[in-house]
Amino acid sequence: MLLAALGPQMLRLCGQRAAGSILANAGPNTIAEHIKPELDAAAQAAGRPQPRIVGGPMGVHVTSDVEAARTRAKRKVGFYAEMPSYRAMLDREGLSGAEQLVLIGSEDDVLDGIRRYEEAGVTDLYLCDLSSRADRERTRGLIQHAVRG
Repeated sequence: MLLAALGPQMLRLCGQRAAGSILANAGPNTIAEHIKPELDAAAQAAGRPQPRIVGGPMGVHVTSDVEAARTRAKRKVGFYAEMPSYRAMLDREGLSGAEQLVLIGSEDDVLDGIRRYEEAGVTDLYLCDLSSRADRERTRGLIQHAVRG
């Protein structure tokens, strides 16, 4: 069983009783410095295996027009910054909006973003295509590449 957990109390419960946590709107620094340590410490204290960390849905948009993609992302995910639990995660990450978590740019830029999540401790990353029609083929190609990876 996986639990959605972001705050300290839920992360401790998750580490003690669940196989891992499903995250949303948590960046790699927040995962590495807050979420993973809380989960791991609670699991270790309970004699349980290291928990899985499922990140996502992580928006992805492979494009050469980063500014337009960022504007598009803000329309799609900007509302998350108004929700207290997600706002707290964005604040921990030092971000003003959830659109800043969307992986946008060239194939290499997006793959670098995915690597940052893996390095932070994410065991499973749920990628979500947020591209425009013009960029859909590139974005989906990158997602397929990342899955085969």
